[in-house]
Amino acid sequence: MENLFKTWSESASNLIAVAAGRVPADTVILGGQLVNVHTREVLRWDVAISDGRFAYVGPNASHCIGDKTKVLRDSYNPIHSKTYWTNEISYYKGK
Repeated sequence: MENLFKTWSESASNLIAVAAGRVPADTVILGGQLVNVHTREVLRWDVAISDGRFAYVGPNASHCIGDKTKVLRDSYNPIHSKTYWTNEISYYKGK
């Protein structure tokens, strides 16, 4: 079976550059809900993805966004108590 992702050694330097904001991510999810299984907290954090791997997970991934980054915004609606993703892919320039 063919591996769809680069190996860690092939992608590590790019992932570090994305996390540091030196290289833009392929995709950024803004305001996603993540669960910290150690503390049982539900966190509204951003996720930056590059080379099919998580490059950054934290409260603000705006430094990972470039001109060609696909940005997905979480459209959480507390009235219906469910999370869904918008079909629209927008480009966020809020650096």
